[in-house]
Amino acid sequence: MSPAQPASHARRADAAGAIVWILLWALALAALFAGSGSVALKEPDEGRNAEVAREMIERGDFVVPHLDGMPYLDKPVFFFASAAVAVGALGPTELAARLPSLLFTLATVLLVVTVARAHFSGQEALLAGLMLATAPLALAFARIVIFDAVMMFWVSLSCVAFHLGFQRQGSG
Repeated sequence: MSPAQPASHARRADAAGAIVWILLWALALAALFAGSGSVALKEPDEGRNAEVAREMIERGDFVVPHLDGMPYLDKPVFFFASAAVAVGALGPTELAARLPSLLFTLATVLLVVTVARAHFSGQEALLAGLMLATAPLALAFARIVIFDAVMMFWVSLSCVAFHLGFQRQGSG
């Protein structure tokens, strides 16, 4: 066996490993997005939250959410505004209403991969992200017009910020 053969074998193994990761991530993304636009909104939460987003667009008011014309101050405005932007861009569809939840779940997955990559190997970081992307609650949060995916992202980002601040304080 010549010296070039082991290097060639290693490149093939790396390529095969990359293909496996791509396939796993494609399956995870399919699990997140599959059926998001074809399943009717579930009452009462999804319908109510989508209606608040629709009324934001109708009123042009992205600061004070309304439901049936009355101020709806039960939940933070950020989710409603995110949904309103998606509904305004894509039209009043189930997918548009669910898009913020999907995107915030993906953002949380990317955050986990980024943080894990700083502490572990690249493969371990990808595995951490894949585990979150396929976790039952994360999948549920991603596919429902509720605040949980947005909150998951902001709480995760807060934990990362705390960790980074704590690290810097300890090193300074």
